Amino acid sequence: MNQIYSILLSLLILANFTATAQEPETVDNAPSNVTIIDEAPAGTVKMYHRTGNSLIVKNLKVVDVAQDGDMEVIYGDDGFVYLKDPVCYYTVGSYVKGTLQGNQITIPLGQKLHFYNDLNLITYCSELWFGDVKRTYYDSVLTSGSVARDTDTAEAIFEIDGDNIKLLDSNPDRVLAVFFDDTNRWAYFADYCSDNTPDYSPVKPATPQINSIEIDEVNWTAHMTCFVPLVDINGRPIASQKLYYRIFTDVERSIDQFIVFPEDYTGVDEGLTEIPYVFDNGLQITMGASKFELITPLAGVLNRVGIQSVYIDDNGAQLAPATSIEPGSAPNESDIFWYEIKPYEFTGVSAIQTNKRVAKVQYYNPSGMVSTVPFNGVNIAVTTYSDGSTSTTKVVR
Repeated sequence: MNQIYSILLSLLILANFTATAQEPETVDNAPSNVTIIDEAPAGTVKMYHRTGNSLIVKNLKVVDVAQDGDMEVIYGDDGFVYLKDPVCYYTVGSYVKGTLQGNQITIPLGQKLHFYNDLNLITYCSELWFGDVKRTYYDSVLTSGSVARDTDTAEAIFEIDGDNIKLLDSNPDRVLAVFFDDTNRWAYFADYCSDNTPDYSPVKPATPQINSIEIDEVNWTAHMTCFVPLVDINGRPIASQKLYYRIFTDVERSIDQFIVFPEDYTGVDEGLTEIPYVFDNGLQITMGASKFELITPLAGVLNRVGIQSVYIDDNGAQLAPATSIEPGSAPNESDIFWYEIKPYEFTGVSAIQTNKRVAKVQYYNPSGMVSTVPFNGVNIAVTTYSDGSTSTTKVVR
């Protein structure tokens, strides 16, 4: 029976926490033997801006986001200091109790944050602990094992700097996280100190990859599944909002950077040559390019398709332009991963069928532009006949 309860509990938690910064469901008050500080203690209230990064869940994946908003700090009349909602996006309205020395606040870990009563079957609380991020799960489908509770650390330290407050810790792979006390499962919310995020500006993102491509010549589409890792070449994490990727097409050694046009893709306001990792229109492109519909008139003649990751540093530096097809042409670019579809072969215009009259011929270049005369380089010639049928040939000019 306990195993059945655990399965039900996992499903409930997954349903509650798969959206960004979603507040947990309000439940009955905790029993008398559970201490949760849910009312503001008497004292002086100050607000400090949160600085740092957070791990949350979006579309069943663990992603990095910047912390936002303010933290309420109460300097209590009893001599203690109280922090409200110590983990940024876990907003349950409770406080944790600590001590002040200089500009640093020490919070003993294991304090309870919220009480749950699922279907009147299982009662449990959320608690504050440090956790170790398991990178093998970091980019994959959501699992409560993505962050493992650290049972050896007894306290967390916050530092106040002017109007800002931040978590102090020397290890960027450690996070201040929310866990459930019944099984030590991670509750899908965690914070870490942005000061300890490595400087990625001279370090290349890890190379992405294309797992599969299925060509649909009728609809001019290449259905792709890809994997864009959220780490650099040394395995250190990169915030998802700072990572972009590029798609390249290769037809008979004519390589072009693919453009996501608004007329072909929903949710796009202008042509994108660098696609944000977090972009997800729910249909043609999903976050991290796990699904990517490559819409191009060249779909049927593609020899290769490439993918490359690009990183933007913390100062918002401009994306390095894709001026070269050479792998890693800039410090913030990954190598290009190429997926081979078919070997090169030069093909001219095929013979026109003598039993049909040509109504019109249109030429498409790799960017999807159309003309009645061939473009320089590779073209797809679409011939329309008097009976309404069409034929497609590759033309190199």
